[in-house]
Amino acid sequence: MSTTDTEIEPSSTTATMKSPPKRKLQESEEPSSKKIRTDNETNIEKFNDENSSYVLRVKKHNKNAKLPYRSSTHAAGYDLYASDDVIVPANGKILVPTGISLQIPLGYYGRVAPRSGLALNYHLDVGAGVIDADYRGQVGILLFNFSKEDYQVKIGTKIAQLLLEKIITPLVEEVDDLESTDRGEGGFGSTGISDSEPTKEN
Repeated sequence: MSTTDTEIEPSSTTATMKSPPKRKLQESEEPSSKKIRTDNETNIEKFNDENSSYVLRVKKHNKNAKLPYRSSTHAAGYDLYASDDVIVPANGKILVPTGISLQIPLGYYGRVAPRSGLALNYHLDVGAGVIDADYRGQVGILLFNFSKEDYQVKIGTKIAQLLLEKIITPLVEEVDDLESTDRGEGGFGSTGISDSEPTKEN
């Protein structure tokens, strides 16, 4: 047999080669190409990762107590609810129980703020609104009534809102003097009440 009879030309080999069959994906598998995530999905995932260690733990003390609740997606505050029926006297004040105690994340404190609707329509305001992270007692809302009529608070009424605010607690250092500023000791009314009003001098 001659050499030319047994020799295979490269061109004929290439023509007869077949591509390997594609493996069918199982139902539990995903395509190798990753899904393109939207900016919003990425931001939500990043937010959840960064805030996974921040949990507001709440203990209920009676059946009428309700968990703090954010009424809208981007609400800054958590609604706080009354756990008892009470009356806020006209031109007076009263401590309204919520029936809950809180464990606020370290590095934050809870600020109890008034609700705009109660302030506008019923002249109700909130006082003494700081909840420390190490406080474990029941939360009470000090409501002031600046109207001439009593206000009836019923169980489940939204009486205030809770905001969690980040704080710093630096060391306290006594010094002989402080850095000077242009304002200096200018206090009450020193900057005026409008841009056109001249600044008062002490």
